[in-house]
Order: sequence, then structure tokens, then C-alpha cells
Amino acid sequence: MFSSVQFQEKYSVALCCVLEKCMDQIVIASQSVFMNDLEPVAVTNGEDDVRPRQSSTTLPGLVDEQCLHRLKLHEDIQFLHDILSRLVEELCECNRFSTLLDSVNTEKQRKQKQHWAVHREEEMRGRLKLLQSSINSVQEEREASVQGRDELIGQLKLELQEDKIRAGTEESYACAEADNYQRQTQDRCIMGENETALEVARKQAAVTREVRVNSEVDSFLRAQIVDLERRVAEWSERCAADTGRLEAHISEVKAARQRDRWKSWGLREELEVFELAIREDGEEKERVREERERRERRRGAAILLQAWWRGVMVRRGLGPYKKKTRKGKKGKGKPDLNRQVSTKVEKKKVKKQK
Repeated sequence: MFSSVQFQEKYSVALCCVLEKCMDQIVIASQSVFMNDLEPVAVTNGEDDVRPRQSSTTLPGLVDEQCLHRLKLHEDIQFLHDILSRLVEELCECNRFSTLLDSVNTEKQRKQKQHWAVHREEEMRGRLKLLQSSINSVQEEREASVQGRDELIGQLKLELQEDKIRAGTEESYACAEADNYQRQTQDRCIMGENETALEVARKQAAVTREVRVNSEVDSFLRAQIVDLERRVAEWSERCAADTGRLEAHISEVKAARQRDRWKSWGLREELEVFELAIREDGEEKERVREERERRERRRGAAILLQAWWRGVMVRRGLGPYKKKTRKGKKGKGKPDLNRQVSTKVEKKKVKKQK
């Protein structure tokens, strides 16, 4: 992008002057710093290519930190001087500064590679440390296991010796115990034979006693069987007699039950007749009571009608309550209200009777 930019000639000349002054100051500074130790920097205005900064060769015995710092500073000054000289030549010839950009990009790539190598070296160192620590731990574990095995072997040897001694003493004890056990077994056998003989004698006495007891029990049981047979015969006869008596009683009870059943049926019929008579009597009394109430209602209604009729006659002056009229005056004839009222009363009575 910036490599294609061109400056005007006056600007390029001014930049060249400024850069040449910078180069002169750099040369003076380098000569003052490295007057005794390093050679002065030569200013080249030729057509040599600008080379990227390279690591200095290792000097034997150069361990001092100040010397390393001076050497690095000398390399940086030389690298800057080469870049500036190349930039001045390009500005004078082409009015461009692509050389500066290329140098910067090259230096960035070199630094990136250097950082990557340093990072890779640190990772490898870390892995080497981890491996070394794992190797040391494995060696320590092996040494500990070997030491433990050696201790175990020594302990097992001591235990083996103790087991041999113990086995010898146990063997002697076992022999003595076997002899003692043999003697005790013989004594027990003799005692067992004596006890067996006594047991046989006791068993024989028990057998004879058992035979005697069995014979006595047999005779006792035979007598009991005869007695039981006699009792069974008696109980069978008694049972037959009781059975006949109970059957006769059952037949009598059945006959009495049948008679009671017939009697209950007769009583039930009589009860039905009585209930029917009671029901009819109740109905008759109800009918008489209703008739009496109806007559009372009719009588009350007739009294009310008579009272109403008397009132009408009094208010209208009919019949014996008729008002006397003056002579010589003629009026219109009035309708016969008495007859109308009587006809209405008769119609109401007919309806009530219906």
C-alpha cells in the first residue's frame, strides 16, 4: 500500500538530508561508545544490499553482562545504519521508501520466528523438567521398593529361622503329646470297656423288668377290654331304648305341631273375617260422619242464604217489609225479584245435591 507512494523531489531531498544527519549522529555515538572495544561503524553509500540483523558470534570467555549489552547495542546500531543508508539511496533514486517497509516486515518475521523458537524451547524445557521429575520420582520409588524388598527379605529370613525353631519345638511337643494321647486313649478304652459291661448288666436288668411290666400291662388291658365290652353292650341297649322313646316323642311332637298348624289356619280365617267386619264398620262410621258433616254444611248454607235474603228484602222493601206508597201516584212496574232469587237458590241446591 505505502510502497507505491512517491514523494516530490524537494521532499525527498529534505528527507535525505535529515536521514544523513541521523546517520552521522549514529556514527558519532557508536564511536564514542565502542572506541576501546569495537571497530567504528563504516558509512557505506554504495549499492550493497541491506542485510537483516544477525546474532553475533560467541566470544570465548565473554560472560560479563555489560559486554553482552554493548555487543547487542553495536549490532542494533549497525542494523539501523544499514537501513538508513539503503533508505537514503532509494529516496534519492526513486523517491520511495519500500526498503524501510521490507526491512520492518523482515525484522517482524524474524522476531516472530525467534519468539516461536523461544516459546518452543521453554515448552521443551518444561517437558524435560516434568520428565526429569517423573524419572526422579520413579527412581525414588524403585529405590524405596528395593529397600522395602531388602527389608522384607531380611524379615522373612528371621521369620524362617523362627519358624524352624518353632517347628522343632512343636515337633517335640507333638511327639510328647502323641505319646500322652496314646496312653490316655488306652486308659479311656479300658474305662469304656468297664462302663460298657456295667451298661450291659443294667440293660439286661431293664429288659427283664420291662418284660414283667409288659405281662402285667397285657393282663390289665385284657381285663379292661372285657369290662369295656360289657359296658358297650349295656350302653347299646340303653341307647336303643332311648332312641325308641325319643322317636315316639318326636312323632307326638309332629302330630301336635300339625294340630297347632290346623288351629292356626282356623284362627287366621277368623281373624280375616273380624278384620273385614272391622273395616266395614269403620267405613260405615266414616260414611255416617261425612253425611252428618254434609248436612251441617247444608244447614249452615241455608241459614246464610235466609239471612242474606232477609237483608235483601229489608233493603229493597220486599214482601212484608214493603214500603207503603202514596195514593194517586203511578210509577213504573218493578221486576219480581223474589221469584228470581228463589229460582237461583233452587238451582244452587240442585247443584250441591248432584
